[in-house]
Amino acid sequence: MPETGKRESGYRDLIRLGIWCLGVLLIHSLGIWRESILIFCLSSLMTLGFWCSASFILHLIEVSLFEEFGRSLGLGKGVVYLLFCTGGTVFYWVHRLGHGLFKIQLHPQFQAVEKFFSGLSRNWWKAHFIGHHREVYPPDKFHSKVFLHHPTDPYLLSWFAYIVPGGFILLVAELLGRYCLTQFTFIFGVFYVWLMKEEFIHRALHTNAYHNFIMDGLNRAHQLHHSLGSTVNFGVANLMFDFLFGTLKE
Repeated sequence: MPETGKRESGYRDLIRLGIWCLGVLLIHSLGIWRESILIFCLSSLMTLGFWCSASFILHLIEVSLFEEFGRSLGLGKGVVYLLFCTGGTVFYWVHRLGHGLFKIQLHPQFQAVEKFFSGLSRNWWKAHFIGHHREVYPPDKFHSKVFLHHPTDPYLLSWFAYIVPGGFILLVAELLGRYCLTQFTFIFGVFYVWLMKEEFIHRALHTNAYHNFIMDGLNRAHQLHHSLGSTVNFGVANLMFDFLFGTLKE
């Protein structure tokens, strides 16, 4: 690499390091899940690009603020953070299910249940992978003026990935304790605001609606999701779970 290129690369690394440090300090000052967030930030620091690092910082700040507000409503420490991780993990694996990358297998005693979910996941695969990835947005046609739905895609299946995590959120919330209506509404509201933001950004990526260094990075990442056999970047606006499960590619 030419000397000038090395110097510019070094400057970029210093700038990225400085922004990461500021972000970590801001999150740390909030006093919520400081240790785990700090470890995550430091472990991912030298492996992520600038735009991806910045997007992670924004998500962590967002969750921390929701956590703080939840505690003011009487929720226990870490409840919002735990529910976010639960819902985000389920969302990630439901998305993978839509690519046929694994199958639901239950004990023979529950064959009827397995048959129901197998049929549902097969329809989800047809709607998402075949409809969205192969026919509406193949790798050579990633952008359109308006967001397009596959004409044979049932409306419910379009939201399958957003509905299923809600059931797990309900289960975990029940295991954690009983909440009043205000707390329960807040728990679901926060999670579905996050999911609707994912869908809003997903549509914006396919319509090429917004341009900044984070959106441009997400655009490239989602194009890789559509082009590399659909085995990377299952997140849309939030690639944190791809980083944790080893499927992140910038």
